[in-house]
Amino acid sequence: MKYSKHWLYIDILNLFAFLPLLFILPIFMQIYFAIALFVILDNKRWHKLLLFGGMAMVVISFISSFNFIEAPKFITFIKLLVSLLLVAVASQRVLEEKNIYISLAPYLFFGFSIIFFQNLYMLFYAIFLIALFLFFRLLFIIGDFNIAIVKFVKFFLVSIPIVIILFLLFPRFHAKSPNIGFKSNYVLSGFGDSLIVSDKSVISSGNIVMELEFNKVPKELYFRGVVLDKYVGNRWIRENDYKDIITKGSNIITYTLKQYPTNNRYIFGLDMPIKAPKNGYLTRHYTLLSKKPLKEIVNLKLSSYQNYKLQTSRISKTLLEYYKDKNLNTQKLLKKIKAKDDEEKLNALKELFITQKIAYTKNPPKFDKKNSVDEFFRLKRGYCVHFASAFAISARMLGLPSRVVSGFVSSKSELLNNYLVVKESDAHAWTEIYLKKRGWVRVDPTKFAYKNISDTNINQSSQEQISPFKLYTMYLRFKIEQWVLYYDSYKQEKLKKLLEKKDFLIKFISIFALLLIIIIASIVWLKQEKIPKEDKIIEILLQDKPNGITTYNYLKSFNISKVDEINNLYHKIKYYKSTKKDIKELKKLIKSLKKDKKNSSSRVINPKIKNFFKSVEAQF
Repeated sequence: MKYSKHWLYIDILNLFAFLPLLFILPIFMQIYFAIALFVILDNKRWHKLLLFGGMAMVVISFISSFNFIEAPKFITFIKLLVSLLLVAVASQRVLEEKNIYISLAPYLFFGFSIIFFQNLYMLFYAIFLIALFLFFRLLFIIGDFNIAIVKFVKFFLVSIPIVIILFLLFPRFHAKSPNIGFKSNYVLSGFGDSLIVSDKSVISSGNIVMELEFNKVPKELYFRGVVLDKYVGNRWIRENDYKDIITKGSNIITYTLKQYPTNNRYIFGLDMPIKAPKNGYLTRHYTLLSKKPLKEIVNLKLSSYQNYKLQTSRISKTLLEYYKDKNLNTQKLLKKIKAKDDEEKLNALKELFITQKIAYTKNPPKFDKKNSVDEFFRLKRGYCVHFASAFAISARMLGLPSRVVSGFVSSKSELLNNYLVVKESDAHAWTEIYLKKRGWVRVDPTKFAYKNISDTNINQSSQEQISPFKLYTMYLRFKIEQWVLYYDSYKQEKLKKLLEKKDFLIKFISIFALLLIIIIASIVWLKQEKIPKEDKIIEILLQDKPNGITTYNYLKSFNISKVDEINNLYHKIKYYKSTKKDIKELKKLIKSLKKDKKNSSSRVINPKIKNFFKSVEAQF
């Protein structure tokens, strides 16, 4: 059976459902799609060429992915299925015949797209595809575009509250989300196991590293990345031959972390993380690592202590090492400090950094890297790495165990409600000093900076700051992702607890009631009789009209004297320029026709004819 016009709808659905998958297929299959599209549009009957050529492209694309010992990876197997389905649809479509491949292909392509892409953009695209499926189905059944549009809008509006209720209440299972295939165009680079004390300028970037939402506003926003305790040359590296222990912890913050791909294993948890996430672990210094490099977006549920006492299993020699033949001026300066205990030493060191009046800048001057601390105090300029390194080495000169921690830090002023965006420009380094009574204490030496010379960094990216509008849109997207894409049984339990609160319950019912009122009002509005089209008027007349006779002649058979006047005036208004006077004249003729009913033929009172004139009258 040849293609009817309704099968064009299937072509459109196939195309839209397949488009996302085009970008994940091998290059040879992408070329095949372009060739197949050209052949189909050119209406050439090259069935065998598309079939055998497509199979050859499949073999070329996937031969390297298969060996005869191991089964192909799941993602490769799905790509193979998509490729085979594409070949089947293309080769059968060129024959212009109905078949099972083309009928089911849109739904299969749609299912494969959802498997590969689990993100907000795919969510909206899926809604668009479902709407397209529903509309074309109605159009296929009804056959009239305008009626199908009205019916589609009604169905769609009525389905919204039903879908919301089912979505919120339908049981959720703790199944691992595949999240297959989605890759970010941005991968954070430059964050590793070492930190160089350099005289190179820092180029700030506004690229997003993390998005977070907290259950309450944190006291401070430090995110631990890596602990560096050994100073070699002008570089801080990890040795970590000891273990830290949290002996006291309070003020627990729970939060959702959405971290973008970094191509390494670091997970930046709020200081101080309590527990490792799934597929990750907590290091001996309470930093978080993933078991595999992060090559796609991850969404994690984490918790951290804001108040804690972090002690160490032993004081490693590494924590007190510094070059005694370097930075002699600093050593001489620190000998002047007289303190009874480590607490006084730390306070004296803080005071020293304040009195030095050192400016913060992302464009440091050239300096002697062998004597970086002396140069830091002499030149009185630097950024966070210089501040942290100088403070840690100075602390060791005073006999205080110290180390450098690198990660990210944000300000509370950047919070939107309890939502926070962390950018690459928020990368930071600070120190941790070990005190006998208090354990490890975080000290951020950049807080002792005399001033911030922001205008010296000529390479600073204009994209570093996030505009309020972008922040609000990101917040909205984040909330949709968390409550739609990642809605699970935990979210259901959270919603249940919220509904137990009277204030939230009233807000929830009010919003839902408002939504229902808007939907009902929309449906009532759509149900109202619109201006009938001429084909609808003709449809009423044609129910009893014999074949081979025009509508005008059919009306004439009723012996209505004013048919000619009504007909001419109606068509003038409908198809030509008209005035309000013409409309008034038409209404006057219809009214006079009603008065002449009794003097006309008995057929004038035929209900269908009366409906016809009522329809004409309703238009004006």
